[in-house]
Amino acid sequence: MRGIYSKFMWPSLISIGSFSVSSFGIFVALGFILAAFGVWRESRDRGLEEIRILDNIVVAAVSAFIGARILFIVVHWPVFSEQLLRIFVLWRFPGFSVIGAIISGSIAFLVYGKSQKLSLMTLIDAYGKALPPLIFFVSLAVFLDGSVTGKVLSGRFGVPAVGVPGLHHPIGLYGMIASLGIWLILWVYNRNVSKYELPRGSSGLGAFLLLGITLCVLAIFRQDHLYWNGISADLLAFVTIALISLVGLVIVIDNKYHNLRNLTTIFQKKKI
Repeated sequence: MRGIYSKFMWPSLISIGSFSVSSFGIFVALGFILAAFGVWRESRDRGLEEIRILDNIVVAAVSAFIGARILFIVVHWPVFSEQLLRIFVLWRFPGFSVIGAIISGSIAFLVYGKSQKLSLMTLIDAYGKALPPLIFFVSLAVFLDGSVTGKVLSGRFGVPAVGVPGLHHPIGLYGMIASLGIWLILWVYNRNVSKYELPRGSSGLGAFLLLGITLCVLAIFRQDHLYWNGISADLLAFVTIALISLVGLVIVIDNKYHNLRNLTTIFQKKKI
């Protein structure tokens, strides 16, 4: 039985003989381009120097690419150990790790941003605001090529997965819906930033918190988990992302209102 979404799966956009262009590569690249543009525009509008922003984006993107590839290779080492050149033959042996991309990209833009003497809170806001289009197009890429395997879902709403029989939860479709939800929440939040004088960094940390929660929920419906000592390493990593973002958000907001309380106290003393 074929699910109603099966006809929308399109692993290759163009195929001419042995040459083909994968939908995964095209839409992931499109997501990165839109996200990079969003980071650049948001950072520029907040007063950061354009050349430094572009340098930061390039370093973060390259680090995310390398980190995603390295972690995928480590997890699937038996495939690459037979012939190490497969590591570089991306068109025949593709594969990237979302966890690797998030961790390496985040560390890169923060560490390099600090060395550039850029406002880290402004950078976090800019990168956080760029997350929804990135999540949307990566999820679309996953949905079209069936590279992420969901748990078995019988009935009309299941989708086929690469190398696995039967129909499964459409993880890519869930991701697209979740990205629209994150975008809507951030849009409402950012519209009220100036009204309530919300601290810098809160929007971006909130976005990363929503990303971590989204990945945790999606992990519940996934079948292709990486396990470490009987524990889902994927779920553990996603929970860690959410917790770090939550702690950072609490600290930023607490510092903001702690400073306001101190200023109020000083003003009242002077008035007396």
